[in-house]
Amino acid sequence: MRPQKVHPYSFSNLAPIDQLFRPPAASSTPIDTPEIKIHAHALLVNMATGDVSSAPATPSSSAFVSPESDPIKVTDYQVADPQFPTSNNQLRGPNLHLRRTPNKSSSHMSRRDSLEKLERDLRKTSSISSFSERKSPTKPRSRRKDTIENFLSKTPIILKSSLGQLRYLVLVEGLKANDQAECTYRATVWSVLLQVPPTRAEDYIRLIKLGPSPMYGKIRNDTFRTMATDTVFKQKVPEDALIRVLNSYAWKNEMREQKASLEEGIDHLQKSHRDQYVQGMNVLAAPFLYVCKSEAMAFNLLDVMLSRDCPLYVKPTLEGVHSALALIDKCLEIIDPTLYKYLNSKMLKAELYAFASVLTLSACTPPLSEVVVLWDFLFAYGVHMNVLFVIAQVNLMRDKLLESKSPMSLLRSLPPLRAQEIIKLGMSFVAKLPEDLYDLLVRHPYDEAIYEEVKTI
Repeated sequence: MRPQKVHPYSFSNLAPIDQLFRPPAASSTPIDTPEIKIHAHALLVNMATGDVSSAPATPSSSAFVSPESDPIKVTDYQVADPQFPTSNNQLRGPNLHLRRTPNKSSSHMSRRDSLEKLERDLRKTSSISSFSERKSPTKPRSRRKDTIENFLSKTPIILKSSLGQLRYLVLVEGLKANDQAECTYRATVWSVLLQVPPTRAEDYIRLIKLGPSPMYGKIRNDTFRTMATDTVFKQKVPEDALIRVLNSYAWKNEMREQKASLEEGIDHLQKSHRDQYVQGMNVLAAPFLYVCKSEAMAFNLLDVMLSRDCPLYVKPTLEGVHSALALIDKCLEIIDPTLYKYLNSKMLKAELYAFASVLTLSACTPPLSEVVVLWDFLFAYGVHMNVLFVIAQVNLMRDKLLESKSPMSLLRSLPPLRAQEIIKLGMSFVAKLPEDLYDLLVRHPYDEAIYEEVKTI
């Protein structure tokens, strides 16, 4: 049998409940994560207070270090484009073309001042402030912590076994919301599940100082319509923040591409910039900005998820997305043959109705409060479960689809998410899948060989 590519951070193989998530084929045993002691309490406190300078040092062998954790060497440049959003005095109103033009005599000074102000704000809010301008009331000291909060406060712990325990708590307990329907520690849980340590804001600030990337125009065409109907998101997350995060990701991708080109001996100037940004990244970035306490934290989580866990979802050819769509058809045929045959008789393949849901990990379907609950589970057990969650959403419409003479009219706009029902259905589907198909499902977000294999099944 051909040796299979193994992803060192394969979440499914670390699941603590074997009866729900069978591992893939025996030949794809994951690389064991080094068991190191991490002071979770110090990690939680530092992330909550923004005091990253006192965060415990992470050993070089720690699983918290991503494969691409080498410091990025960048030069501090002044922003050359006065339209690049560096303060809140820009991008006011729905018409993005009506932007204030700075006075020519003071344009350089105004750009410098706005950059310095942005840098001060980012340092101040690196881990503690919300994007919302409202002041959060002080929590009463007598408030009782829930199970996951208590778990995060324990010190010290063994990384591998504790990650398994945290995943189990996410499954059986879930993250609890406060009176404002928000979970105050969700960003911390996501950071631990994605194994992203607290980082300083300086690296993010350096990327911002590079100014508009080659993908800036394309980014601007997408950001203004991101979560356009969600008033809570619009109030909490300014468009400027979304632009900065996506633009910084484009620059970091450019640096990764340049580094890879030098290692491979390829002339970087001959390569296009198309790998840096694809449409749909704006929707993927939105939940991170909505949940995280700062732009820097949101950027780091987004970067790790896209570059490590589902890199094929954001390739120019969208290989991972097309593999997922083919897997939806194959899995649906096994899970619900009747529904599959009916949709197939109407020439309705997943390519026609599930593209946006797959690409955005269901973030394109409201409400956002349910999206983040789905993402809790995806970060705990793997983004490959995205395929089964899309099937679950279709399955919840089963009766209406079978009764409809035009099911595409129903599939064109999926009903509002019901996260808990979708998660339960998605988990129940796992036991119905053959081992080889489940193995393809696990590897499709990052293994380039899957695309050709899926075509043959």
